[in-house]
Amino acid sequence: MGTSDTPGEYVPPVRCPQCGERQNRFTGRMGKEDQRFEKVDCMVCGRVFDDDEYQELLSQARASSPINQPE
Repeated sequence: MGTSDTPGEYVPPVRCPQCGERQNRFTGRMGKEDQRFEKVDCMVCGRVFDDDEYQELLSQARASSPINQPE
């Protein structure tokens, strides 16, 4: 999970295209209304995600996350 301005907010980890791990590190929140960060990288291999790439991977992760499924 990443850092958050909202307690209890869940940001699902995205899969790194380079190593396949889902361990993300976030630096500096850019906006409280969206999921944009100054920098997102992989904690395992250090690959830095491009902002558009990260947003696409985040959308995919949210769509498949059981936390976001209706009960």
